[in-house]
Amino acid sequence: FIFKRYKISISIVMKVLYSRITEAIKAKPKVDSLCDDLTLIGIEVDEIKSFQGDKIIDFDLTPNRGDCFSIRGLARDYCAFKGKNFSLVKKASFKGRTKFRKKIKLSAREGCSAYSAVSISNLKEKKKFPENIKRTLKAAGIQSIHPLVDIVNFVMLESGQPMHVFDQDKIVGDIQVRFAKSKEHIKILGEKNLELTKDCLVIADEKEPIALAGISGSSKHSVSKKTQNFLIESAFFDPRIIKGKARRYGFQTDASQRFERGVDFNLHQDALRYALHIIQGIYQADISKIDTTKNKYFPKNKIINISLEDINQKLGTDLKENSIKSILNRLEIKLIKKNKSNLTFEVPSHRFDLSIKEDLIEEVARIVGYDNLPQIKNDQVSQN
Repeated sequence: FIFKRYKISISIVMKVLYSRITEAIKAKPKVDSLCDDLTLIGIEVDEIKSFQGDKIIDFDLTPNRGDCFSIRGLARDYCAFKGKNFSLVKKASFKGRTKFRKKIKLSAREGCSAYSAVSISNLKEKKKFPENIKRTLKAAGIQSIHPLVDIVNFVMLESGQPMHVFDQDKIVGDIQVRFAKSKEHIKILGEKNLELTKDCLVIADEKEPIALAGISGSSKHSVSKKTQNFLIESAFFDPRIIKGKARRYGFQTDASQRFERGVDFNLHQDALRYALHIIQGIYQADISKIDTTKNKYFPKNKIINISLEDINQKLGTDLKENSIKSILNRLEIKLIKKNKSNLTFEVPSHRFDLSIKEDLIEEVARIVGYDNLPQIKNDQVSQN
């Protein structure tokens, strides 16, 4: 019986340090054992390579598992499979001093329903830049550009939330998230000049686009060693709007690979706070309060109804309610209501791939272990 409902798309490779995963799961299994366990639950390993006394693991991720496109996501799934407690890193403390002075307008509505930003100035190093950030980026194949950019990229690898750093002095007036105008142009990082179409989501100032939303910033508004004043954005972009846009222009970015698969819509503020917490630990700086704009199109967690009979009939099992509840709870899929025939579960904000009861059945099968399921004969499959 084949549970996975594959979508036509290419898989992608994510490079992660073995030491970063073991730190996240609070255990140190042998690298081969770790990879075998992750492969059993559908997270395939392409290659393991030595790196500066550590190991780089190349994960081959299917397009539906955007939630695993981070160290946190991999750790969450591993802990669920092994029956271990998975605890998120404590929310980073951050307190801004001044008011963020630009206005943010969300004109694209569903394209971007939440946008957070912060401004930073008077940056002075008080501590040596952490070596673990440099190593993590190098192992992932991400080029070092500027310390603040390196920090937000590090947080992206850890949490799954892409962010962008602008040179604030190059932004004219306020910020608007909108769709591109006909034949509008942007020269993105890497000096590639793009002619945009009306279905392209952009971040714009009062003069022009400053970023192709969820994909790449404008080279004109990028930071350099000369930058004095910075603006960091962290937003939720609807994956349906981002999907396919980078490939249309013949490239992909770390941000586009994540946003088009779906990034946790409740993550953007926490990830930004984490980045600012790291920045404050390394630098003296004047940092504004985080300014967040949301609209009524901001997503809500999905609800799925399912019965014990649905699950056991498809899997050929005799699992009890408490077992089902425990398995899904480890994946942060919470039981919120039940009656004699149905169980109602709330899907967490990081699982864009779960929407119908068959998806929950597959999750149970993954964590139970496909090899541990009873064999179902062909005539039973046809009846199901």
